[in-house]
Amino acid sequence: MAVLFIFSVCYCGCEKEQSSILQGILKAGEITVYTRNNAHCYYLYREQATGFEYDLAKAFADHLGVKLKVKIAEKWEGMIPALMEGTGSFIAASMTIMPERKKWVSFSNGYMPIQQYVIVHRNNRSIRCPEDLAGKIVHIRKGTSYEERLNLLKNKGIDLEIKLHDDLATEELI
Repeated sequence: MAVLFIFSVCYCGCEKEQSSILQGILKAGEITVYTRNNAHCYYLYREQATGFEYDLAKAFADHLGVKLKVKIAEKWEGMIPALMEGTGSFIAASMTIMPERKKWVSFSNGYMPIQQYVIVHRNNRSIRCPEDLAGKIVHIRKGTSYEERLNLLKNKGIDLEIKLHDDLATEELI
């Protein structure tokens, strides 16, 4: 699933470019991360930045000996375009490695395996497998691996309705 660092393809195309990008970061003394403000990625607790993804990004910046600048992406699907515009150095946001995303950015090694689950009210016993979603409405965040998976199910003939939400965190949908 998630990726610690995603670098723009144009930044990681060749060793010479990588070297000059790294030299630019070291010279500036700062590296910029795009992330999301949520319980897993980044949040402020007692006025201190924290979150699993933030902690990893901070450790990387410390390893390089540079300051970490955090940019909070307003929309989930806006992070890769922002990275490609050159306004950030990497993304740290629990981003699933997907073929479509790999066309635009390079991923580090994955560090957290994922499994996707359908979450329903505890009294709902009618959904036990993907086929049970037929005739149901499923609410998910737009541009996620969940959307990709549900579209695959639709293409296999499972008649379900997908309701996309532009910018709600998964925990808000639950």
